[in-house]
Amino acid sequence: MKGGEVPLHSCTGQGVELEIIWPESPLGLHWTWDWGDGEKGHGITVRHTYQSEGKFTILASAIAGSETYSLSETITIHQTIVPEIQEALLCASTPAWLKVKEGEKRVAIEWSFGGKIMFGDSVFFLVEKEGNVNVLMKMSDRNGCLSSRETTVAVRPVPKADFDWNITGIKENEVAFYERSEGANLMFEWSFGQKKYSMEADPIVVFENSEMQEVKLKVFNTSGCSAESIKEIIAQSPILDIQARDMQIETMANSLSLHTKIKNNGNFPLMELGIECMAGAVTIANEKWTGRLMPGMEAEILTPIVSADLLAEDICLSISAMGNPFRESTPEDNVICRTTGDKRLEVYPPFPNPGDNHLFLRFINKERGTVNITITDNYGSIVQELLDADVGTGFHQYFLNIGDLANGKYIIVLGIGEIKKAVNFIKVG
Repeated sequence: MKGGEVPLHSCTGQGVELEIIWPESPLGLHWTWDWGDGEKGHGITVRHTYQSEGKFTILASAIAGSETYSLSETITIHQTIVPEIQEALLCASTPAWLKVKEGEKRVAIEWSFGGKIMFGDSVFFLVEKEGNVNVLMKMSDRNGCLSSRETTVAVRPVPKADFDWNITGIKENEVAFYERSEGANLMFEWSFGQKKYSMEADPIVVFENSEMQEVKLKVFNTSGCSAESIKEIIAQSPILDIQARDMQIETMANSLSLHTKIKNNGNFPLMELGIECMAGAVTIANEKWTGRLMPGMEAEILTPIVSADLLAEDICLSISAMGNPFRESTPEDNVICRTTGDKRLEVYPPFPNPGDNHLFLRFINKERGTVNITITDNYGSIVQELLDADVGTGFHQYFLNIGDLANGKYIIVLGIGEIKKAVNFIKVG
C-alpha cells in the first residue's frame, strides 16, 4: 500500500490519496477499501477525506479464487482549525490591527486584503476610504494542517474635528467655543484643562485665569470612529502685533523670495502667516508660512513669492496673521514696497484702462536693444505676443489690439535684454 508510503498523519477536510503497489499479487485484482470511519472505497488508487480527528486503521483487501490478499495501516487525523478574525473597530484612514482570535494554535498566517499580502498573527491594517474590504486569511498549524477563511470587513467613515472660539467679553476669562466638525450624528467630548470638561456642541467656559490653555475636542460618530482637534488659546482678547524687520526681496534661481525676520509682539501664538505679493493693484502671488511663533519670539523666514518674469515697476508685500482668533488681519506697518531701480527703461500706465478693444502703451528706452512685449494673465501665462524687434532709443507709443482677449485682468510685460517692467490693465466690453 503506498500513498507514497501511507502518510502517518493528515488533517480533517484534506484528502488522503493511496495506491496499491504489490508486485507479488496477481494482476487484475479488484481491491476494496475500508477507511476505518465507516466509509468504503474501490480501486487500485483511491482518495478519501476524513471529517473527524482520531486514529483510523485502513484495510485494503482483494480475493482471487481461494486466495485473499490484504494490507492495513494506521493513520492519525488531526483536527483542522478554521481561523477566526478577532473583531476590531476599523475606521477609514485610521491604523488598526487585524488579529487571529486568541487561543488558536498556529504556525504561520498569511493575510491578503486591498492588494496587499502580509504575514503574522496580527497585521497592520490601513484603508483610506470607507466601505467593505475583502480579507483572505490562510493558516498552517504545527500538524501541517492548512486552512483559510475569507470574509468581508466593514471600514467605517471617520469624522473631521475642528472648532473656533471667541472671547465673549461678558465675564472675565469667558470663552465661547463653536464646533466646526464634519460628519453625521456626532457626539462631542471637550477638555479645556483646569479640570474643565463638556459634552455640549458649543460650550461656554469661564477659565480661572488668562494663561494659555490647551483645548481638545474629540468627536465620535455612531460607528465608533473618532477624530481630535487640539488648539492653544488664551482667555483674553487677542492682540495682534507683528513686527517685521530687515525685509528684503531677493531674486534667486529666476524667482522672487521674501527674506525677513518676524517678531510676535502680541499675546497669542502665530501659527500661520499669509504673504501677498502685489504688482500695482493686481495680486500676482499668495503664499503661506506655517510655523509656531510664540509671543515675544522671533523667526527668520525665506518664502518663494513669484516668478521673476512678473517683476513690475512697484512690488509690494504684505504680511498677515491668519486663522483663529485673528481670521485674517494685516497690520499696516507690515507692508513693504520696492521698485526695480532701473531707469534705463520707463513704462507708463496704459490708457484707456479699463479698455475694450484697444489701448496705448508708452515707454522710454534709454538703451538700444530688442524690445519684447507680451501680455500675460495673472498667473504669468503668456496669452498674446505683441512685439519682438529693435525699436531704437527714445520715446515710443504703441497701439495694442486687445479685442480678442476675454474680459479680466492682465499684465503687460515689456523687456529689453535683462531689464523687465510690467504694468496692469483690465479688459472689458
